[in-house]
Order: sequence, then C-alpha cells, then structure tokens
Amino acid sequence: MAELALLATVASGVGTAVQAVGAIAQGRAGRQQADFQAQVIEQQAGRDEQIASLEARNIRRGASAVSARQRALLAASGVAAAGTPLLVLSNTAAEGEFEALLAEAGGETAALRKRQQAGLTRVKGRALQRASFFRAGSSLLSGGAGTFELGRELEVF
Repeated sequence: MAELALLATVASGVGTAVQAVGAIAQGRAGRQQADFQAQVIEQQAGRDEQIASLEARNIRRGASAVSARQRALLAASGVAAAGTPLLVLSNTAAEGEFEALLAEAGGETAALRKRQQAGLTRVKGRALQRASFFRAGSSLLSGGAGTFELGRELEVF
C-alpha cells in the first residue's frame, strides 16, 4: 500500500513537471513562430520598396519619352522652345518627377507599416514566451501543492 501511495505521489509530481515543461515549450514555439512571421513581413517590406523603386524608374522613363517626343514635335514644327512651349516641356518633366516621387513615397510608407507590423509581431512573440513562464510557474506551484497534499493524505510524507 505504501508503494502505491508513493507511486501516486511521484506520478502527480511528474505530471506537474510535464505540464510546466509543456507550457514553456508552447511559449518558445509561439515566439519562434512570431519571429518567423516578422521575418516574412520584413521581406515583404523590402519587396514593396523595390517595386516602388522600379515603378518610379518606369514613370521617369515614360516622362522622359514624352518630353523627348514633345521636343521633337516642337523642332519639327519649327516652334522655338521658349515661352509657352518651354513651360509645357518644363511642366511635363515636373509632372513626371512628381509622379515618380509619389510612387517612391507610397512604397516607403507601405514598407514602414510592414516593418512596424514586424516589430509588433516580435513583441507579441516575446509576450507569449513570457506568459508561458508564468503558466509554468503557476503549474509548478499548484501542482506541487497538490502533490504535497496527496502525499500527506497517503502518508508518504
């Protein structure tokens, strides 16, 4: 009978330890998952910046082509590139640059949001891990008290 009581008490203690280890493992897994998600989000942010840069370059090329066509048409028609025609050429170049800068700014803003999201995801992962330590500690305390009470009832202690 004493052997069964000892076995029950030990089993209760082992169960408590397993529960605590499981809580810690769950927290570690949560943090690893959050870190991985943050890395993916940061890669997406870099991709957004690259796409915006390419878009801005394409806008600049397009604006340059329009300006070149305008200059060619002016030259072919014999109109001097002064006064209103010069203003039109200047306005075309400015509009193209403005559109390119807007594309770059949009990419930078999207990337910044994603980097902030990645940071928050990492914070969430650390919080999950920290909470797991509290759960493990709580399991150890309550399980230890239960194991002690069981051992006392079964007269193991």
